[in-house]
Amino acid sequence: MTLPCSPGRSCIKPIRVTLPYRPAASPAAPGPACSGLLAPAGTPRDVVRRVADEVARIVRLDDVRTRLEAMGTVPVGGTPEEFDAFIAAETAKWGKVIREAKVVAD
Repeated sequence: MTLPCSPGRSCIKPIRVTLPYRPAASPAAPGPACSGLLAPAGTPRDVVRRVADEVARIVRLDDVRTRLEAMGTVPVGGTPEEFDAFIAAETAKWGKVIREAKVVAD
């Protein structure tokens, strides 16, 4: 899924990542997931911060939180630094699993 954007501009693409707990809306899911926003490399830090602050504010709204949870999404609204650290940790963890299992793409 790609969020709409203006013609000629890079779009924001949500990705799925795992969490150490299951959201109430999808307890039978094989693994809980949340969405995060990534911006193109080189996006000015003040723009990243403003988007992150607005997303964090929005996901705290009761009606938004309720709708997201109903879809099985865990609204967190963390900082860019927290998400960077999470991505780095997950990349290292799953990269090790992939290398040790000798997984190759077809």
